[in-house]
Amino acid sequence: MCILINLSLFSQNKFLFDSATIEIRSLNINTRESEFSPFKIGDNFYFTSSKERKVGITHMDKTTELQMLDIYIGKIKDSVTIKEVSPLPNKINNSVNQGSCFFDKDNSRLYFSSDVLTNSHYKKYKLAIFSSEFIDGQFLQPRIELILADTFSVAHPMLFKGKLYFSANLPGGKGKTDIYYAEKIDTKWANITNCKFLNTSENEYFPYVINDDEIYFSSNRIGGYGNLDIYKCTGSDSTALIQNLGRPINTAYDDFGVYMDSLQESGYFATNRINEQDDIYFFIQTSPLFKNCKETIVEDYCYNLTEESTLDSDSLKGYYYQWNFGDGLKQKGLTVRHCFIEPGNYLINLSIIDSVTSAVFMSQATFDLKVDSIVQLKLNSLDTVLINKKFNVNTDWTYLPDNKINGYYYEIDGKRMRGQSHDVSFSELGTHKALLGISSFNTKTKQKELLCTSKNIVCVDSLKWLAVEKRKIQEIVDKFAYKRFPGDSALLNNMNYADEEMAYNKKGLNGALVVAELKKIVDEKNRK
Repeated sequence: MCILINLSLFSQNKFLFDSATIEIRSLNINTRESEFSPFKIGDNFYFTSSKERKVGITHMDKTTELQMLDIYIGKIKDSVTIKEVSPLPNKINNSVNQGSCFFDKDNSRLYFSSDVLTNSHYKKYKLAIFSSEFIDGQFLQPRIELILADTFSVAHPMLFKGKLYFSANLPGGKGKTDIYYAEKIDTKWANITNCKFLNTSENEYFPYVINDDEIYFSSNRIGGYGNLDIYKCTGSDSTALIQNLGRPINTAYDDFGVYMDSLQESGYFATNRINEQDDIYFFIQTSPLFKNCKETIVEDYCYNLTEESTLDSDSLKGYYYQWNFGDGLKQKGLTVRHCFIEPGNYLINLSIIDSVTSAVFMSQATFDLKVDSIVQLKLNSLDTVLINKKFNVNTDWTYLPDNKINGYYYEIDGKRMRGQSHDVSFSELGTHKALLGISSFNTKTKQKELLCTSKNIVCVDSLKWLAVEKRKIQEIVDKFAYKRFPGDSALLNNMNYADEEMAYNKKGLNGALVVAELKKIVDEKNRK
């Protein structure tokens, strides 16, 4: 793809990615001809190329003496290796240019751009958008989806929530070529709307929509590196944030046509940085640089509850107060302390209970209690683990209401991992450092944020730790045991590392929650 654009000076100071954390690699399908407009769905990889077909009819462009653009499909072996590459059938790849496709899996339909004849003596072809339904392993005859009047072109289709996004050089736009969307009414695309919040007086192409508030696109606007750069728009009004993806994705050459994965951490794009020839590259964010990590604050969700008595001591004979915490647990007494397992809305009830029948004599008080988390990133794991014994680290109950998290990154003993949860183990005794970081977007400030937290995990010998573990559990049991509870040693044997502690860790439970679980066991014991 060759587009002649004026060079502009770089002046943007906000980048989507940190250049030190982005790796790019060329794909094996690149040739001496043009390859661009990558699109991935499942293990299928679509792209546009002007390479010469080895089989079938070859159509040449008289003005460039190159083959017309065709759409190809291949199978993804790995991120940079595409196998079993073949052109789409001739009913799609005809005698003119085709390219920039999008496959809508909901309707099993391929949308693509293609040349059509005009009625003008000054311009023979213009671009229109076509689609072809995919049924029983075959593409059907394409149909026109959107064609503009006169010599105006429409290209680079992308469907999202019933809207068709595209680029077009319609009159009355903000620039030379703008990004628009249309809505389908009956069987036709109508209500064409200019995405003014991202368009400029220059050119905007290749929309790739992530959701209602996030669109990637290419532009040669002022403030970029020069020629086409890839940008991200967050927002859909005049307050929208536009970010240049930065180096090494963008350069002084044409960088365009991005495909982005759902986590927005990796994808594909096209560039003509080498010999001014369009090639497709894979990119991935390896790991952001996290600084000034805060330790996770331990949350216990514990509350002291009390109520003034409506009965004097004489009237209370034969009755007792009982709290129902709305989480399946109850406790006797007028003043109590209760630890909830997790945040949530709980209906609290204080009743007066008949000691003989255990029936509710009177409801003393009822109210809603909202148990909130601390606004923080949470790294959950056991504080002490056994050598060579797997345990789980996770981000359960992270509470960041203003942040949309795009990626999770762990670093444990120098090993880097991505994702929300991992099973790990230590082969050496001692203290080990665990770090959890996230890349996120703050929906209030409309800024990218990198947040991180850390904790120390102690690895101990199994035999030495077993006695310590039993003693700690016994201390917890003693703290909550009623007089009738005999301190059964069998309870401790059932609370060893391999069973209950591992189960707690999977939930991301902390020490206070273990107390709550033990209290359940004690209460159940008392009821017997």
